[in-house]
Amino acid sequence: MNQLRWMVKCWGLVALTAAGVSVYSQTPPHLSPAVPFAGSGVFGFKDGPPDRAQFSATITALDTDSQGNVYVADAGNLRVRKISSDGFVTTLAGDGTAGSRNGLGTNAQFLSLSGLAVDTHGNCFVADSDNALHTNRVRLITPDGTVSTFAEEAQYYQALPYRQAFITGLAVDATGRIILTEQIANDPNFTTSLIALRPNSRSVLASEGGGSAGGTQIVVPVPAPYSSNIYYLQEYRFLAGITYSLVSMAPSGSSSALVLSQNFGNGDVQAVTRSQSGDAYVIIAGALSRVATDSTLQLVNPGPGLSPPLAVDGRGNLYAIKNNAIYKLPLNEPVVQLSLTTPGGGTVAANLSGPYLSNTVVQISATASPNMSFLLWRGDVSSTNAQLSITMDTDKSIEAVFGGTVTVSSSDGGSATRSPNRITYEYGTQVTLTAQPVVGWEFSRWSDGDTNSVRAFTFTNSIALQALFKALPQFTLNAQAFGGTGGTIVAVPSQPFYYRGDNVVLYARPAPGYIFQVWLDNNGDDPRVITMESNTNLYAGFAQGQGVAPSIVTPPHDLNAVVGGSVTFSVAATGSVPLEFQWSHAGTNITGATGTSLTLSPVQAGDAGAYTVTVSNSVDSSSATANLTVLAGSSPQITSAQIVNGRIRFLINGNVGQQYIIESSSDLHSWTQLVTLSNVQGSVPYEEAVLSGGRFYRVSLGQ
Repeated sequence: MNQLRWMVKCWGLVALTAAGVSVYSQTPPHLSPAVPFAGSGVFGFKDGPPDRAQFSATITALDTDSQGNVYVADAGNLRVRKISSDGFVTTLAGDGTAGSRNGLGTNAQFLSLSGLAVDTHGNCFVADSDNALHTNRVRLITPDGTVSTFAEEAQYYQALPYRQAFITGLAVDATGRIILTEQIANDPNFTTSLIALRPNSRSVLASEGGGSAGGTQIVVPVPAPYSSNIYYLQEYRFLAGITYSLVSMAPSGSSSALVLSQNFGNGDVQAVTRSQSGDAYVIIAGALSRVATDSTLQLVNPGPGLSPPLAVDGRGNLYAIKNNAIYKLPLNEPVVQLSLTTPGGGTVAANLSGPYLSNTVVQISATASPNMSFLLWRGDVSSTNAQLSITMDTDKSIEAVFGGTVTVSSSDGGSATRSPNRITYEYGTQVTLTAQPVVGWEFSRWSDGDTNSVRAFTFTNSIALQALFKALPQFTLNAQAFGGTGGTIVAVPSQPFYYRGDNVVLYARPAPGYIFQVWLDNNGDDPRVITMESNTNLYAGFAQGQGVAPSIVTPPHDLNAVVGGSVTFSVAATGSVPLEFQWSHAGTNITGATGTSLTLSPVQAGDAGAYTVTVSNSVDSSSATANLTVLAGSSPQITSAQIVNGRIRFLINGNVGQQYIIESSSDLHSWTQLVTLSNVQGSVPYEEAVLSGGRFYRVSLGQ
């Protein structure tokens, strides 16, 4: 039986019934993560950094030295590899071709590499059988890589029936003895011997052969360079199942056994090791457990996927195979996590997957999607370099930010803008594009077919858009008095043509002795607003008649204001339309003040005085005057409004000595004066019951 037989016999789960199987303790110790240590996960051969190194698919043994280096029997590559404590892989010995040549480093050759162990001096011993010459060899590799033959012996050979002994495992104890297991091929009793070997010295320590129906068998020795005891894995087959035990053999020859597992066809022990402190660890069905002194299993790492061989270093940290690479289970070293994310626009990657041993150097990289670019790292790292080396001295959360461009242009007839207006936009930014036509043009569409002149979107990729405009059609307007008599029509604005959608105000101006009656399309509005959608002809009907002179029904009121404040005079009048309004100040007409109201804001000291409004039509005119008094101080302000127990309360803040007129309204059009208050302390309170339907309040200055 070769060394791999017990490693890969069965990958089933451990049976956790109550009938004498290995049972996991109810309170397992702290679980340890499996941290990538060395190897890219790709089968092959390559030395170098942890993320680039490659191993073959056949790793037969692992062991460690006192410096924290890990040694690998890479049988598939016929090389012995050495991994430093930071995961850097080198070739200690072997040129990759089959042979038995001794020499320095890569000048040496190996044939089988069926076992490996390291002593306390850093010497590495490997089992290297020459099956063609029926010779078992133990090769010695010194710390500088020099390979020599430590011991060799002829394999036991018997022609009929064929019998030949092969080395299936190798270990070393504290005295420097090499411990071998040798199994006789084609032996119906599965006989395996435990052999202690020194130069020119060989002794059989134990021999077991259980046969196919049952019995005890020695599987492999367990390296223990720190102990004078010899340890090995023992398998006991019986009708109902298999028992695996870690046997300890004292120098006196007495032995004791720690049961590792009992099963009924599932959950073979795939690997076993023993730490310097005496703890035993096993891999069963891809999970790693510590074996307590009462043989219960305390889960260390649930896997899945952990596979032999298994090794332990001087600090109690474990090493096993997973995902075609060598992983470390740092039982006694801190580990840290890396959260590497991006909102979008590219991908992020780390050369080593986590978790990580503290102070591990990790290479992170950001790769932008097409038409995007890397902008920066955000979080626990701040940099604009897409490739970065970080030291994992603590847990880190890092985000890669990608971005791109939003390019806008326009055809003739308008402009296009973007908000916010930036050179580069981060992925996820909210962007608004606006297309604005000039007079005589209208927006048609964006170059990607979108017809919304204002479009908002979340930026996810670089984009270039053009706003396309087209000229508006032009229409003529013919508006006149029907029959050409009785009055005239004034169009505002007055133009030879109008664009589609333009609004035009038409005023019907009766001649003396005439009044406006109706537009001939049965519309009686004057003034009248039309929207140009085609060439338009409109006629106004006038009739002889004196009409009604204008009458001012609500004259403007006297007002008070402070410098910087705002006031509005207003007037209401009746009479034959159209009615025309003109406001004047101190006898001088105010340009553009031709509406029913006049607002002054901000009020200046020179605005004080009399304001007159003249209302006129074709019959007559009427005027009314109000005065503006400009007061010292500031405008009153309403603050601290609140409703308490069905009553509204607020403060009026202003200057001491001011008079305040409080008014209320239910519709913001008709206002009713409530009270006049004096400001004697800088602020004036007001309170009244809340009325149904709601009320609005305003405050103005009194004399």
